[in-house]
Amino acid sequence: MDYPVKTASQLGMFLKALRNQQSLTQTQVAAASGLLQKTVSLLERTPHRATVHSLLALIAALDADLVIRPRPEIESSQDDSPTYKSR
Repeated sequence: MDYPVKTASQLGMFLKALRNQQSLTQTQVAAASGLLQKTVSLLERTPHRATVHSLLALIAALDADLVIRPRPEIESSQDDSPTYKSR
C-alpha cells in the first residue's frame, strides 16, 4: 500500500502506523535500525527534526521503502473533469 506524504507530520504518523501494524515497540525498531529509542520517538513525533540517515535507517528497519515520484500533471478535458497525463 502506498502512503502519499505531503507534510512532515504525516510522515511521522505513517511511520508510527507502520510500526504498530507490525506489533513492534520503539525499542525493538531502534535495535533493528541501530538508532536510539528516543530517535525513533523523535521521528514519529517531529520528523522534521530528524536526519535523513535516521529516517532511512528507520524505514529499512520497518522493511519499507522510500519512493519519490513526480506527481502526474492534470489537464482539463472538454467536460471540465480533470484528466491525468504522464510526464
